[in-house]
Amino acid sequence: MAEIISEAGAGKPSEEADAFSGGGDAGAQEPETLSEPEKSFADVMLEEEEKNAEPSGPVVDFIEAEPPGSTWVVPQREAIKEVLREFTGKYHRTMQRILNRSGRYLPMIKQMLREEGMPEELAAVAMIESSFVVNARSPAGAVGIWQFIPSTGKIYGLEINQWVDQRMDPELSTRAAIRFLRDLYERLSDWDLAIAGYNTGGTNVERAQDRCKSKDFWSIAAAGKLRSETRRYVPKFYAFLLMSSDPAAYAFEKNPDPPVEYETVMVKEQLDIGLIARKSAVDRASLEELNAPLLRSCTPPSPLPYPLRVPKGTGQIIAAAIEGLGEEEKSDYVSYNAKAGESVEKIAKRYGVDAASVIELNRLAKGKKLKKGHKLAIAVPRGKKEEVAKKISQEMGRLTHKVKPRETVSKIARAYGVSAKEIIAWNSLGKKASLSVGQELIVSREGLPEEVAVKNGGKYTVAKGDTAWSIARDNKITVRDLLELNDLDSADVLRPGDRLKVSKKAD
Repeated sequence: MAEIISEAGAGKPSEEADAFSGGGDAGAQEPETLSEPEKSFADVMLEEEEKNAEPSGPVVDFIEAEPPGSTWVVPQREAIKEVLREFTGKYHRTMQRILNRSGRYLPMIKQMLREEGMPEELAAVAMIESSFVVNARSPAGAVGIWQFIPSTGKIYGLEINQWVDQRMDPELSTRAAIRFLRDLYERLSDWDLAIAGYNTGGTNVERAQDRCKSKDFWSIAAAGKLRSETRRYVPKFYAFLLMSSDPAAYAFEKNPDPPVEYETVMVKEQLDIGLIARKSAVDRASLEELNAPLLRSCTPPSPLPYPLRVPKGTGQIIAAAIEGLGEEEKSDYVSYNAKAGESVEKIAKRYGVDAASVIELNRLAKGKKLKKGHKLAIAVPRGKKEEVAKKISQEMGRLTHKVKPRETVSKIARAYGVSAKEIIAWNSLGKKASLSVGQELIVSREGLPEEVAVKNGGKYTVAKGDTAWSIARDNKITVRDLLELNDLDSADVLRPGDRLKVSKKAD
């Protein structure tokens, strides 16, 4: 089911994201030392350009004190001129592409800054952070136009989970960045220092102020009390501000990409993007570009409808296509954590699906090797999730538990010596983790051998901290056998000193 609710402007990821992946400013974080951080996404882009670079534009280093359309006064600093010489000279071609790409997002960012009563000039921070590449990712784990690390993104209200990463949502991440910049300004009382704080963290700026007994960025930078990257960060900000305010003055063409317009369709259930594209005859790549925050090629599981962005003019077509889907065409999704040495092909075969569909759903690069613990989503026929989970658990020798009246996930987890989070993950229960009587749950990490260890007469004395699961593991029996041997229920509490049978041969 779907509903069209709005139209808005947006952008799409750049083709340069793959070529320059692995950059990104660690940006919005609070490092505790002055050690040099990972290279920024934008710096990685420039290094790639420099490999084959020859000066491609006239070097321009004059500073317009008051850029057109701006109320900010740009200081006459040699550090700014140095950056301008680089950007207008050997990096001219890259800067032209960035200025062109800025058209996709700059109008939206400036509008939001105005709405929040913040200076429009701050839009240049996004230019430094990511060069306006929506899915930019740094070695430090910073992501998106504004390069939030996970912890700071969550502090400022961005959702980050297995299904969605809102750091790659240009609009939501801009709202978050504005709040973060406002907090930095209220803390540091100066925009140059707040911009430096976006790069290195407010704490490091305050420490530098204390060491220099100064609240002037340029004095602190000259004293070498900030990282070299941060000392160049504010000059870069002003260089970008100058070039974007008056491209012609710096030998650039004014040819911005148009903002990408979209409509929003509210999707009320978890659906595959490829299925939506096929049924509506809308280009799949366009849908995925507009929905960069989706980490899987499907809408996320949620009690609330998901706002799917679709190309302008296709909203009604896509809504109608979704309404016309039959249940047999839809999928449910189970989560699977890859084990050491497992391949996509092996996992796909276990679930009876095509490896290509797993790669497509999880947006994996071709030939990508899975690391231990890599979390995958697997599409299974609608309504068959529990049946598939039970089949897989039996094949892997995992223990299952049938839910009894008034049992909760926490109660069952305690009985089997595992965490509630693990049971929720193994059974794809979702946030509410609601159970129904008779439901069969996977309750063990791995299968246990059926052999029975006979020692101490086949009996075991419960010690403090023991659980049914740990006792079964140590005595090489299953939890189910342990419970049956001792006529116990999963809800029964084990107490230190209890004597349990751990073998069918026990006295």
